[in-house]
Amino acid sequence: MHNTYLELLAYYGVGSAHPGGFALTRKIMETLEIDTTSKVVDLGCGTGETLAYIVRNYTCQVTGVDINKHMLSQAEQRLKHENLQAELVHADISQLPFPSNTFDSAISESVIIFTDINKTLEECSRVLKENGTFIAVEMSALYPLSMKELTEIKSVYGIEKVPAFDEWVRMLEQAGFTDIIHYRIGAAPTMKFTSSKMIYDFMPHINIMQRYGRRLGYEVFKCRCIKGNIEYKD
Repeated sequence: MHNTYLELLAYYGVGSAHPGGFALTRKIMETLEIDTTSKVVDLGCGTGETLAYIVRNYTCQVTGVDINKHMLSQAEQRLKHENLQAELVHADISQLPFPSNTFDSAISESVIIFTDINKTLEECSRVLKENGTFIAVEMSALYPLSMKELTEIKSVYGIEKVPAFDEWVRMLEQAGFTDIIHYRIGAAPTMKFTSSKMIYDFMPHINIMQRYGRRLGYEVFKCRCIKGNIEYKD
């Protein structure tokens, strides 16, 4: 029984489910300074669409991390089909199995909100090198949500909270990120539905986007890792 949003994404092999879709991903990647010596990590890589794009266009060292083995299997098949090389790691992004100061850049597309946010942001900062770049696409509350609204949203996505923009910025700063820039996109769904059953299964998600599209938004954050006096445990 595939009855949660993340399970459905894995079951149907959905890539780039975040608003803005893969067009947004390409726009994001254009802002990163990557060369063949760069080490990049895709946190919550899913089916590997972004992962493959980075390898194909930048020929750098890329690592994809996801907690869902089915998603990783699809990412592996994608890489094999395109004859591309990347490391795939089965792990929880709030407990990354990498040494500190490993990566030059990290990207996460609509994943962190499904985790322990503060813990995950701390881990992102820990594994990035000093001055490393972090880009995240995440849902935010544009207006205060009532308890009833929040409960409905949480029941569909299995998340603990929907931070407002100011709260996202505060959590990023606490994790050691600075020079935070952002822009906002609408919460309209972009995934392609391939069957009536898929539409039926995703109907709770579709309803949320339709009912709360004016109250929910997605923030694209780009920031730099400056750890200062923050100490992380390996």
